[in-house]
Amino acid sequence: MYLIVGLDPGTSVGISILNFKGEIIDVFSSKHMSVENVIKHINEFGKASIIASDVDHIPNFVYKVATAFDAKIYIPERNLSVEEKVFLTRNVKYKDTHQRDSLSAAIYAYKNYKNMFDKVESLGYGDDVKFYVIKGYSISEAIAKVEPKVVAIPSIISEEENEGENVKIDPKKFSELKENVRILEKSRQILREQIIEKDKEIERLKEKIREMEREKRLSEIHPEHKDTLTIRALEISLETLKKDISLMQNKLNEFYEIYRKIGMGEIIPVGVYPEIFNGLTYVKKDVKINKDDMELFSKVEIAYVEKNLNLPCITVDATSLKNFDNVLFYVEKEELKKIRESWSIEEIIKKYRESRKRK
Repeated sequence: MYLIVGLDPGTSVGISILNFKGEIIDVFSSKHMSVENVIKHINEFGKASIIASDVDHIPNFVYKVATAFDAKIYIPERNLSVEEKVFLTRNVKYKDTHQRDSLSAAIYAYKNYKNMFDKVESLGYGDDVKFYVIKGYSISEAIAKVEPKVVAIPSIISEEENEGENVKIDPKKFSELKENVRILEKSRQILREQIIEKDKEIERLKEKIREMEREKRLSEIHPEHKDTLTIRALEISLETLKKDISLMQNKLNEFYEIYRKIGMGEIIPVGVYPEIFNGLTYVKKDVKINKDDMELFSKVEIAYVEKNLNLPCITVDATSLKNFDNVLFYVEKEELKKIRESWSIEEIIKKYRESRKRK
């Protein structure tokens, strides 16, 4: 069974599970649940296709669970309000706010996909086709994945698709790119908000300095008076804030350049293990790999490592990896091409077999 899972991470974790018909399969919450515990709980009901959150950014906990399932992450355009959560869950009994929040996230995600689900069902197809559409395939491509003998489905191919039939686009990669762009866009928004706050603080300091200078002129205070020292302290604070804003603006400009290069395909984002982007992950030196991790590595094409590791995938030195602010890791397109060309299929299979023997 394919699942839509809503998660509310924290000291207590809320987990709510729906099927593709919007029916509630499970609502659960518990304290101190690890990512592994959550994955195990979800696996009891089926395969997670969508992992949903009720906030407008991707919590790290949610990202790790989604990566483990190779599932689509769904977040709302803005944080869901308490009123919205109560309304979405009005017909369901739940025990605590963690269950309510996870359930509202799952229901909200389902409503976003409902029209597409209905369209697939109207064509006589089921959850397998819906699963591939969620992955980024068009409905006709999803049907072809499920029924390879189907060559064309003219009735469900739009005029726009026909007009652009000479343009070849990988729907899965396009979907992943859209998600990466959305994450980057959110980060850009946060940077802008920080700059706005700094601007406001500068204006407040400027006004304070002007007020102190007016008082100084009126009372003809001696230069060494403590208020003069206060003015000087404020001026220093103002200069410091200006420098902070300049640094942040430079960082924002760098971010825009990264944003542009990702959009143009010049660089490819790399996840930090256990996160996986585009089949790429970065394994830091302090990470311990055990036999339980090997199944996750079956989804990894290339792992950038800081120490020698025998894994069932291509492993390369992490020095070829670049990063933005030590948060976003990426690799140049040409560098990735060289790595792929330098490994033969025989070498990859050999490495995989070696890892299987150690399990």
